[in-house]
Amino acid sequence: MELADRAVGFLLSLISILIFTYYTFWAIRGHFLSFLPSTTSVFSSGVCVRVRLYI
Repeated sequence: MELADRAVGFLLSLISILIFTYYTFWAIRGHFLSFLPSTTSVFSSGVCVRVRLYI
């Protein structure tokens, strides 16, 4: 069970680092990546929270 806990912790850490990096590049003006509008991120976050609450 300890190995599974470590694997889940590593996966969650990796996901959080990827999300942080994504939004950091999104916030910088003049970035080289093209992202969706910020309203899309707010809407998708709300959808994710609702889906998580229903599960």
